[in-house]
Amino acid sequence: MRHSLRLAVLLAALLVVAACGDDDAGTTTTPEGSTTSTVSTTSGETTTIPGVTESFGEFLTAGVSDPFFDTGYHQMQWADDTHQLVVSTDELPGGGRLILGDLGLPAPTGLEPDQRLVQIWVQESPADIPPFAVALYRLTAAGWTPDAVFLNASILGFLEETTDYQAKKPAGPAVLYSFPSAFNWDGSARMIAGVEVYDDLAATNVVYAGEVECAITPEGGGCTLLSDDGVLRPGDDTAAVRFFEEDLAAIGYFPFTPDTIYDATTEEWVRTFQRDYRLTVDGKAGPQTITLADDVLSGVSSIVMAYQEGVGGVPFGTLVETALPALIAELGTPDYTLGWEMGPCGPTPPYGGWEWYKVTWGGFTAWFTERDGPRQFDGWEVTDLSDVPSNLYFVGGVAPGWTWSKLAALGATYDEFYGWWYLSSLEYRQGTFVVPPPGNPPPNSAQIRGWGVGTAAILYDC
Repeated sequence: MRHSLRLAVLLAALLVVAACGDDDAGTTTTPEGSTTSTVSTTSGETTTIPGVTESFGEFLTAGVSDPFFDTGYHQMQWADDTHQLVVSTDELPGGGRLILGDLGLPAPTGLEPDQRLVQIWVQESPADIPPFAVALYRLTAAGWTPDAVFLNASILGFLEETTDYQAKKPAGPAVLYSFPSAFNWDGSARMIAGVEVYDDLAATNVVYAGEVECAITPEGGGCTLLSDDGVLRPGDDTAAVRFFEEDLAAIGYFPFTPDTIYDATTEEWVRTFQRDYRLTVDGKAGPQTITLADDVLSGVSSIVMAYQEGVGGVPFGTLVETALPALIAELGTPDYTLGWEMGPCGPTPPYGGWEWYKVTWGGFTAWFTERDGPRQFDGWEVTDLSDVPSNLYFVGGVAPGWTWSKLAALGATYDEFYGWWYLSSLEYRQGTFVVPPPGNPPPNSAQIRGWGVGTAAILYDC
């Protein structure tokens, strides 16, 4: 989707661990059942090392460099009968035991015969947040040493530099889990992984989710944010903001020149769009808001919006032979039609002397008149908000079950003499309630029943 974010930020903290220890420390014995090979060491000596015969078979007695504490090599053994995990038999100097496994890892591409991709963590770690990493190991004369290590702590450090994570980061300890989906080696290591950040050590509440692409090259390390939780918010400055504003502008919800900055103006119009389309009004453009704006623009959405100057794609003034088929296509077959007949203002000009025609879908009516000459679409009216087509929405967000308190929050006023409500900012006039409320103001619980939009004559103001 064109709205997805891609933010390139250098991650200098990604760790590349070099082999350590002397040649003797890297000498290993051959596990039973494995093949052997010889490799020339840097000193020219030849050392027998274990060959690769099965997943992790090489770790049975081979020394493994510790990427967390950098203390040399550890004797490894199988941790279970399935040969999916291996564990260090000696405790790490910092506490805990080193664990390696390939559970849940994607099939890597480009690996050389002497390389193995594993996940690493520390069992029984004294740290509140145990170290965790994805590492690419290489078998050398000195033992198994890592070509590249992607530490969760380093990925979290990268996220700290992004606007979206800053807006959602927890106040307390942040626990990051990564879920690799692709890994490639071509002399440099590249990994794509989903990430989840929790706001507690028990890892029960996800506060952030996204996807990153990280690389370790001979020149250094870095990460790219492929996608975050899909939310654009105030303070963002990206091309995705401009794309979204262009969509809003095209559907009438951003009357300004789109740019890359999500400022207070963008937030205000996002709130208006969310209100009208019955979304959660928070001023942030999440996946639901972005997708709906895109769907409305492309015509994929079935929602038909009734507004001050028309309904859906049919503005007032559209000739009846064009307007009526278009409204039927959007709202379905009408329940009732009446006309042409003399309008409500009688046969005498200047207010009367013209005919009208009405088409009804349950509690919603479209009015056509010849008031301005040619017969044309001239107004709409709600008579029963609980019985309008399910795909028909109204500017202002007015929906079945709405009460007077919600209208009042939009600035509606009440005429005690007539018992009507008005919302002049949206040109909603002569509104009614399910039960005519006594007094002024009406009770907050009074439900909205109907109102009209259109010419004064349509609203019986002759």
